[in-house]
Amino acid sequence: MRKTISSVLVVAIMLTTGCFGSVKTQEIVLDSQTPRNLIIGVTEANIDVSESSTSIYKDYKNDIYRTLMSESHGLIGVANDQPLRLFVTFRYKLDNSQWGIGQALLAMGSVFFFPLAFVTNSNTQEYSVNYVIKDLDNNVIYQQGFTDKVEGTYAGWYFFRGDGYAKFLKKAAEFSGKNAALHVIKSIKENSATIAAAAKNAPGMSARVP
Repeated sequence: MRKTISSVLVVAIMLTTGCFGSVKTQEIVLDSQTPRNLIIGVTEANIDVSESSTSIYKDYKNDIYRTLMSESHGLIGVANDQPLRLFVTFRYKLDNSQWGIGQALLAMGSVFFFPLAFVTNSNTQEYSVNYVIKDLDNNVIYQQGFTDKVEGTYAGWYFFRGDGYAKFLKKAAEFSGKNAALHVIKSIKENSATIAAAAKNAPGMSARVP
């Protein structure tokens, strides 16, 4: 009876500890200053995520839009009749090449030696974001692009290691969209003087941008 209870407890521990996956990369930190001479409009329709992997995560567009609106503190707002418009292209391609024999051996080994379930594997995923600011006549005022990485770890017992890997991939995908938006905000802030100067010379902009 005691053996049965012990076995049940061991299985329960295995199932409850199961797996984990986490992102280690830190979010981009924005300064608190917002340029007073700019306001740029954006719509979800102007955020292109068509080249991003959707097998793990699908809400990139919504995440990017909400982050742009909430974290820019007025620098980026609803398009309406704003004289400047923001267009964002985001790419996140899932890289499964890092799952190999080492991960499989750890998964199999944890069946016989449970502590191996807590040995972590590292993983890195890459994403890119490009943005373009245009005036109402579709003239390009400013554009820039970035490529960045998301790093993290995962672990798990036996086949749950695969679940831990999937958890990391989902968190990495979600993180990448939000961090891409922060990249855009930071870049616009850092280059606000250049953007404002270019906007002054654009048709119909002199009365809108001081």
